[in-house]
Amino acid sequence: MRIKRASVSLFWRIFFLLAGLLAACTAAWVQIAITIESEPRALQTAQQVSSLINLSRTALIHADPSYRMALIKSMAKQEGVRIWPKEVEDVVAPKAHDTVDERLRMALQHRLGQQVLVTSSVNGVPGLWVSFMIEDDEYWMLADPSRLTPITSGTWLLWLVIAFFLALAGSVVIASRLSAPLKRLAKATVAVRRGDFSGYRLDETVHTTEIREVNRGFNEMAAQLAKLEQDRVVMMAGLSHDLRTPLTRLRLEAEMSVPDSQARAGMSADIDQMDQLINKFLDYARPRSEALCRVDLAELVTTQVERAIGIGTGAMQLVVRNTLTAPLWVLADPTDTSRVIGNLLENAKHYGATPSSSPPVAEVDIVVVPNAMAQYVTIRLRDHGAGVPDADLAHLTTPFYRADTARSQAAGSGLGLAIVDKTMLQMGGRLHLSNAIDGGLQVDLSFQTPRANAK
Repeated sequence: MRIKRASVSLFWRIFFLLAGLLAACTAAWVQIAITIESEPRALQTAQQVSSLINLSRTALIHADPSYRMALIKSMAKQEGVRIWPKEVEDVVAPKAHDTVDERLRMALQHRLGQQVLVTSSVNGVPGLWVSFMIEDDEYWMLADPSRLTPITSGTWLLWLVIAFFLALAGSVVIASRLSAPLKRLAKATVAVRRGDFSGYRLDETVHTTEIREVNRGFNEMAAQLAKLEQDRVVMMAGLSHDLRTPLTRLRLEAEMSVPDSQARAGMSADIDQMDQLINKFLDYARPRSEALCRVDLAELVTTQVERAIGIGTGAMQLVVRNTLTAPLWVLADPTDTSRVIGNLLENAKHYGATPSSSPPVAEVDIVVVPNAMAQYVTIRLRDHGAGVPDADLAHLTTPFYRADTARSQAAGSGLGLAIVDKTMLQMGGRLHLSNAIDGGLQVDLSFQTPRANAK
């Protein structure tokens, strides 16, 4: 069983990729900043502490020995520099493995000598403790521990959060700018697919070279398609006029010159069939509707059902079970929608006869079927005929295609379902063909729902 992959728009794909990249870069930047910041902080602290020790040592050396204790107390009181004699029984904290402490110890040993001891606690008193010598006596200096206090984790976290949200904002801007041209191209492609060749003209003055070339090529393609469509409409209109003129003369001559009533009726039927073929060609070549409006699909279907039942097709009887009674509002063109329903009911008359029914009866059920997409309303027209081979279903909307079944035995142009498919596409709808489990062809028509809520 093949697992269906989740669909993600280009905007969100670019957004998540950029956000992940920028978040990783921000985290790396924070780590680098922490590492780089520790070196100068350790060197600066070592310079300040060594200068303070040298000044204190000089002051104590040149002071009278009897006044040294008074001088030490005065330095502690006035300058915050506390000095204690070092004792053998002093309890020193274990050597720290912090990178900053190690760099500070090495810098102080370089400035004051290898005998210098740096620790974070002496006799349970925390701080920045540095040992030094005055003549033959060894002392402790308790320096301000804030000199070596790193930036708190809360500060780094705040910077990281700010940088991350700035990265997200940047990702939104970049992803929007990258996906916007493709979004416009997608809308223009949908418009061209529906037959609107001039509704969307892409900007050919954008600064991005690749996007500018794509837009220019798309506009040229749309212009050429519009010209081909216009030429086709003109050609079909001229062809219709040129064919209908001799048909009219043939009809008149048959009515006036053929004495046999049966032969005259046959000739008239042939002329009517040719006239219907011309109408089919014109329907297929008809340009798209200029605008769609809010219409009641149930009302249009009911009208077409009444018309189809009222118009006989030889001995064929048409029975329609229409369950569309409540208003069903869709966004469509009323004329084109009526033509679509009429073509499907006409096909059911020709090809949807229930097997072994005598006289021939074409039964059609019209129901509303659930649609997973809320922007569409779907109705189903299902006959109870022989159906179509599954291999032929995909080709039924191809112009002039006739399946090799009982359907090909009836006279027709092979344009009925092609017209339905093209018309639904022009209105932004969808056509789906399938075979019912118990026989018959199912035609699902999906119409867009109107954007306005008011009737």
